[in-house]
Amino acid sequence: MQEETRPPTRRRRVVFPYYYSAHKKLFHVVARIKDVPGALAGVLDLLTTELNLLGSTSYSIEGDSAMFSCFAEALRRSETEGEIQGLLAKSPWVLESRVSESNSGLLVDSFHTGVQVGAGEPYIMFPIAGMADIFEKLIRTFGSGGETILYELGRNFGYDRFELYRPLLGPEPGTRVGEAAHIFEALGYGASTITQNQDGSIRVVVDDCFECFTPSVIGRSCSFRRGLAAGSFSALIGREVQCQETKCRSKGDKFCEFVVTPRPD
Repeated sequence: MQEETRPPTRRRRVVFPYYYSAHKKLFHVVARIKDVPGALAGVLDLLTTELNLLGSTSYSIEGDSAMFSCFAEALRRSETEGEIQGLLAKSPWVLESRVSESNSGLLVDSFHTGVQVGAGEPYIMFPIAGMADIFEKLIRTFGSGGETILYELGRNFGYDRFELYRPLLGPEPGTRVGEAAHIFEALGYGASTITQNQDGSIRVVVDDCFECFTPSVIGRSCSFRRGLAAGSFSALIGREVQCQETKCRSKGDKFCEFVVTPRPD
């Protein structure tokens, strides 16, 4: 009897701007390849004869080509940049390539100059702990005024985001509120469950809200995330909403819960 396969457990995406291992010989491989079926598989088959891939990414670029990059561990301690470069040069799929070796165990992606999301917007990476600490200092300095600032920032950001996403969700975007959870989950704002009730209210449960990542002021709430929900759903359903946080991990609850309701006309 064939064993039943189960879906993998959901987890954060791992990105490799740098990697450190004192005892491994590491390489960063970057190649511009043909953007045709089979090209990526061909490059992977080629590299895995010499390297153990630790993490890889690929994306299409202009000119009917694509970029492939990976962090990898050499299977042989004697492996050199030149040998891997020569291997890639023989591939019919590779148009250009570059190989860099780690220095004293540290391997840095010196090819990419930042992060860009699929829609073409440039992003920066910033640690969750650092962002939570900034929010915490803002509230410690300004008290309830700090919470108001964070709410307004979150609301404006969420509204602007979903004004962009709204046309992508079809002729009735208000019927696809679940997509909001997936978009913000993919961007790292916390694993969410969204329930839309018959009375028009929306319940958002966030298991790992980033505002609760560090110890916080007793009694404070996730003001930015609350504003984010209000702004996002206002844009998504096409009318003003109000949002309350009914549970919060910083207050001892197991998760953060937000209830979004349309404002009375």
